[in-house]
Amino acid sequence: MEVDLRYLEGRGAIGECIRAHAGGSPNDQQKSFAASCLLHGRLFWQSAASATLETRPLLLYYGAAAYAKALVIAFTGCQPGDLAQSHGLQCSAKNGEKIADFRIKAKGDGLFQQFNDVVASQNRIRFFEGTSARSKIVPSSSSDRLANLEVSLSDCFAHIPDLQSVYELCTGRPSNVQHLHFDSDFQSKGGYGIRVDIPELFDNISSLQSLVNAVRDKVPFLKHWRIKEAVKAWDNSVFQFENIEPALDEFAFLAGDANHYRASTPGEVFDPFEHLAPLAGGFGASSAYIESISGEQISEFSLMLASLLGLSNLVRYSPHIWTSCVYRQPIAGRPVDDELLPVIEQFLGNVTDRFPILVTNLLLS
Repeated sequence: MEVDLRYLEGRGAIGECIRAHAGGSPNDQQKSFAASCLLHGRLFWQSAASATLETRPLLLYYGAAAYAKALVIAFTGCQPGDLAQSHGLQCSAKNGEKIADFRIKAKGDGLFQQFNDVVASQNRIRFFEGTSARSKIVPSSSSDRLANLEVSLSDCFAHIPDLQSVYELCTGRPSNVQHLHFDSDFQSKGGYGIRVDIPELFDNISSLQSLVNAVRDKVPFLKHWRIKEAVKAWDNSVFQFENIEPALDEFAFLAGDANHYRASTPGEVFDPFEHLAPLAGGFGASSAYIESISGEQISEFSLMLASLLGLSNLVRYSPHIWTSCVYRQPIAGRPVDDELLPVIEQFLGNVTDRFPILVTNLLLS
């Protein structure tokens, strides 16, 4: 949404946003506090843009926290005094532990929980029906389901979209994100399709089945979606799934050759949103499925806020470890721990771009 966030820093503009989302007539304190939070968020963002990597995570966390407070007031209508004074997360590390293994654990009811409940309730999937843009809210996990959340920094990065390539290159481990494309099928009444591209290539029905099963293991809700078409294109296998329950012998009904297979029998379509998990990307990015953490589907923006807090704790309480990583130099006998440095740099860039877009889109939705 091409609107300058500075427009919303006015008390009148943010007051209209609070009224639209929370109802009622916001008082002067709510409007002034939320407007100030937006201003502070923007100023922290500006400071982060000119800061060196040594302090940038800290500035971005404080900016994200300010934005989060504005969203909580706008969507809940709470008074500034009702905002949590704690982070809602506890960060810890053992002596000698690598940065990737720094732990982030839910603790009580803090800003993280209040923010997560807003973004979880507003998580949406954007798609096209014919030539018309549509969106539908498909909530991610609320905070009462995350009371036992405990993740490492590496876990967070593995579950954040647009980091998967650099994460896999740096760690040698697979990410927990699968990009996909969801849209209606204009050729089929009530039909919807999900496209998934993977770099591995099939060469017969047997290898196709293995690859499709691997995709479904990563994206479990696709076990309810029939494979409609499989084709090799752009050095990828391109799978098109449709909202029809697959038969037990689904692959026996695919017609084609080693380059292109297609379902050869009709089927009854179901409501696609009955078998569709929350997807990331509803605010200015491509759609992606984030694998669950302890059985919960967590908003990409909640994972961003948690990661920023983890990094800001590293900056504040373990500056020697963070400095050693940034400069790729051993400090006080500690070996260089820079495995995640390129991931962290890309993450900070992504947050810088996407968090203000989230705030603007939510407030004006």
